[in-house]
Amino acid sequence: MLDTNTVLDMLLFDDSGAAALARAVRAHQVRWIGTARMRDELAGVLQRPRMGRWAPPERAAAILAFADQCMVVVPAPAATDAPRCRDAADQIFIDLAWADRTEWLLTRDKALLKLARAARARAVQVCSPAAWSAAWMARSTGAAHTA
Repeated sequence: MLDTNTVLDMLLFDDSGAAALARAVRAHQVRWIGTARMRDELAGVLQRPRMGRWAPPERAAAILAFADQCMVVVPAPAATDAPRCRDAADQIFIDLAWADRTEWLLTRDKALLKLARAARARAVQVCSPAAWSAAWMARSTGAAHTA
């Protein structure tokens, strides 16, 4: 699972820490899951006036088209017993990771990263795209994984 900033790092800013992730998503080596609300959040962020410098309408549309093509939209979970995120806006990410038992929640958000230890109890790895990339490269299996 990818939080909004990870998607932006991967598709808009071409962040080097998200390059391996971008390649894996494009090659369908990982399954990117999210909810309709997460997709709507991405669309909203791309439409913010300050984003226009990086994401003019045609680029924003291309990013959303890519998300629509690659993100597997799953139902938002009902109430979960997931750890509480200090930032209420980010709770949707840990809730889905917790309910879906997602293998990875990729983020650079400090509030979500603080939940890494608690999430490991559910076998969910909360880490940065760069840390994921290092782990991904270390794996020698070609099996698909969920992000």
